[in-house]
Order: sequence, then structure tokens, then C-alpha cells
Amino acid sequence: MNKTLKTILQIKATVGANTFLYYLKRLWLIGKHIPDRVYMDETLKKFLAVLTTVLGQFMKLIGKAIYLLLAAGLPLMLAMEKGMLEPAQAPSHLVNILFFLSCITGPMQDSAVFGVTRQKFIALKYMKMPPKRYVYADLFMRYVPFFLYFLPGLIGAFLIAGGSIWQALGSFAMLFSFRFLGEAIQVWYYEKKEIVLSRKVGLVWLLIGLSLLGAYLPILMRVELPTMRILFSIPGIIVMLLIGAASFYYVIWGYKGYETAFLRSVDQKFLLSSMMQESKSSTFSDVAVKEEDLKADERVAGRFARLQGYAYLNALFFARHRRQLVKPVKIRLLIILAVFLGGLLFAFLDPAKAQQAAGQIVTFLPFFVFIMYFMSVGDKACRAMFYNCDMSLLHYGFYRQPKVILKNFRFRLLRVGLYDFVIGLALSAAVALFCAAAGAPWATLDLAMFAATILLLSVFFTVHHLFLYYVFQPFTTDLNVKNPFYRLLNTAVYILCFICMEIRTGSMGFTLIVLGFTAAYIAAALILVYRFAPKTFRVK
Repeated sequence: MNKTLKTILQIKATVGANTFLYYLKRLWLIGKHIPDRVYMDETLKKFLAVLTTVLGQFMKLIGKAIYLLLAAGLPLMLAMEKGMLEPAQAPSHLVNILFFLSCITGPMQDSAVFGVTRQKFIALKYMKMPPKRYVYADLFMRYVPFFLYFLPGLIGAFLIAGGSIWQALGSFAMLFSFRFLGEAIQVWYYEKKEIVLSRKVGLVWLLIGLSLLGAYLPILMRVELPTMRILFSIPGIIVMLLIGAASFYYVIWGYKGYETAFLRSVDQKFLLSSMMQESKSSTFSDVAVKEEDLKADERVAGRFARLQGYAYLNALFFARHRRQLVKPVKIRLLIILAVFLGGLLFAFLDPAKAQQAAGQIVTFLPFFVFIMYFMSVGDKACRAMFYNCDMSLLHYGFYRQPKVILKNFRFRLLRVGLYDFVIGLALSAAVALFCAAAGAPWATLDLAMFAATILLLSVFFTVHHLFLYYVFQPFTTDLNVKNPFYRLLNTAVYILCFICMEIRTGSMGFTLIVLGFTAAYIAAALILVYRFAPKTFRVK
């Protein structure tokens, strides 16, 4: 067992260290000074392996706290602010959210036994490790940190929500029992049908939808489900512990097929095709070209007859992707129109409150920063560019020439920027028209700065996504995102937008800060693209 654990940790740590070195060598300024022989430096790689392992565990610990904050803490705080529940009801709703999200959906959409990982394939197929030993070690390595990292977060969450440590410990027992119940159900079903339930996408999404309704609908309906009263009663605790113990026994000792039938779940052909299908369905399925999109060639052939070279290529690309890119813009515009019409109805039914709301709308600028993050179509455009164009053409030398890369970047920046700018313009116009309809001053400096900030944010998010795509090119040929620096910067921008949403002021000072930051970021990003994209924009 100890030897198996060490081997799995060494595989994960080595892969992590090599991945870090690979992308570190491709960073500007410092990458060219790092020689290829660093891959042979065992001391350095051991240090990086330990570092990445420690950082990975630390991020998992922080991740549990962030999960509890976003999944339970934030909805409960917003509900209490709106008067939808009393503070005394918070612990009960917290248990209900954890039950549906972590005990029902969690184990069914993410199985430790049947999880598809490269280290599992390496250990079982290349190193011929006994499957039973691997499963035991993997379960230990997966669930011991999982439960240990959840415990302090649960205690803190319940104390903040006005609950008790005993309720936190009860939730801990609930998580343990239902997690292993889910694993046992998956192992039992695989024993009967040799089908992995967590890979049945339709079933998983159905469970996710039902669990979201069970977790949050009671809050909206102002109903308190008896989840905590049932599960945390003495009979409930006894039943949960018995279920957890029986499930644990079945997964560890009851199932006898680890050495035989289990190996078929990690067959190389199935593993690779499963990873590809999972990547396509989760990341690229919404940008795949359909037969109806190819008909754009016939419709626009005459219009693009005057174009040639890369201008024609890009024009044809965006014509073929009208469904993937223009349709989302139209949907966003319809949403803005619907909200605007709702505002007009509000102004008609209650003019006094509408005028008051219109007068304070500029104070909601921090919230609009977060809205514009999700309104942008830049991320989807980059995925479409890679999946349907760049992944193939980057194999050819003529397409990797610096002037070609920058020429395509300029065309794409203008086109995607136009999409986002139209959304920002519509949002700014809707706000101004609502203020005018409500009888509030609309031709003011504050509102002009508000509109300017929205428009600049639309440009900001376009540049942000294209900058990350061209400088870091995060996608690989197996349609996964491997670049850790891409993830880091993208997450940092998301967190900044989320923090802005929590700011309760939209003063001129905040507006100027946003304007200054976005302008500086846009300028820096464009400089970095022109400086490094010709070297970093490659297929991997």
C-alpha cells in the first residue's frame, strides 16, 4: 500500500513538474534563458515536484472554502439581505444545499474509482500495477484529503451561519456516508452492466438540474425542508453511518472484479476516446460547425469575391460561425431589451420608485463589471478559432509566419471587438433610456462616465480573451487546457470582477479606477501580443 501510494504520488508529481517546466520555458523574457537540460536536473525536478504537490494540496484546501462560500455562503447571505429567510434558518438551508450538491450530485458525476486520469493509465497499463492495490491507494489519496480539507471549512461555515460544531460534524458524517454510497452504486452498476454511470452525460445533467432545484428552490419559495431534522436525528445519524460503513465495505472488499472486469474501464482506446469526447462535449461542442453553417459559403461567395488571402479566410470564418457568435450576441441583446421593457413597465406602474432607482443606477457600476464579463463572446470566439481553424492550419509554416499571425489577430480583434462593443452599446443605451423614461437626469457626467466604462469594458474583455489565446495558446490537440499560466490569469480576472460585484459604491473614483485599469491592461496586452505572439502562438 505504501509503495503504491509513493508510486502514484511520484507519477503525479513528475507530470506536474514537467508541465510547469514546459510552460515556463515558453514565457517571454525568462523562457529563452532556461535550457532544455532542466528536464534532466533531478534535484530541481524533485523540488518542483514537492512544490507543485504542496501547492496542489493547499489549493484543494482553499478550494473547499471557496466552494462553501460560493455554493452556500453567498446564496444564504443574499437571501437574508432580501428578507427571504431568517438567520435562524441558515444552518438548516446550509445542510440542505450540502445534501443535494455534495451528497447527491457530487459522487455521481465524479467517481474516484472510475475517474479517467493519465496517472491511472500509466500505473495500470504501462507499469502493470495490480488494479486492486491501485484503487485502494487512489481512494485513500483522494478521500483522506477530501474529508480533512472539508472539516475546517464546514466548522467555519456553520459557526458563521449561526450553527454549531455538532451540526458541522453531522454534515461531515453525511458527506462521508453519501460519498461512499455513490461510489458503491457506481461499482455495483458496473459489476452488473459494465457501464460507468458518471460517464452517462444525460443522467449526470439530470441529477445536476434536480439537485440545483432541491438546493435553492426552497430558499426562493421560502420553504424550510426537513433535511437536517431527519438526517441529524439520532436514528438518522445511525442510518447514515451504517450506509457509509456498508458502502465502504462493498467498495473495498465486496467487489471482486478489480483484477478482471475493472481493467476494461481503463482500456487505452476507450480512455483516449472518452477524454476526447469529454473535452469536445464540455469545451468545444458549442462551437462545432454543422452542415447548415457550411451553406454560408454559397450565400456569401459573391459578397467576398473582392477579398483574397487571409482577409477572405477570416471573412469566411466569421460567416460560417454566425450561429456560434452572432446568435449569442442577439440573445444578449434580447435579454437587454427584455430587462429594458421591464424597466419601462416599472416606471409606468410606480414612477416615484422608478425615478429613485434610475437616480442610483450609476452606483451599480461594480455589478455591471461582473455582468460584462459574462456578456463577452471573446472566450467562445477563441475556442471556435482554435477548434475550426487554427488547430489545423498551425501545422503549416506559412500560417505561423509573424506577419500572418499578427494580421489575423488584427482582423479577429476588430470583428470580435465589434460583437462585444454592440452589446456594451446596447446596455449603455438601455440604462440611459430607462433614466430618461423614469424622469431622472440622464445627460449627466456620471452617466456619461458610466456609459464610457461599459464600452471600454466591452473592449477590455475582447482584448483579454484574445491576449490569453495568442500569447499563451492554452489549447492542445487533444482539446484540453494545459497551460497553468492561462488558468491563473483568467482566474485572476474573474476574481477581480467578482470582487467588484461586492463593492457597494459606484463613485466617480471607482469609475476612474476601472477606466484607468482597463486602459492600461488593454495597452499592455496589445504590446505583449505584438511582441510575443509570433513566438508563442503554436499548436501543442
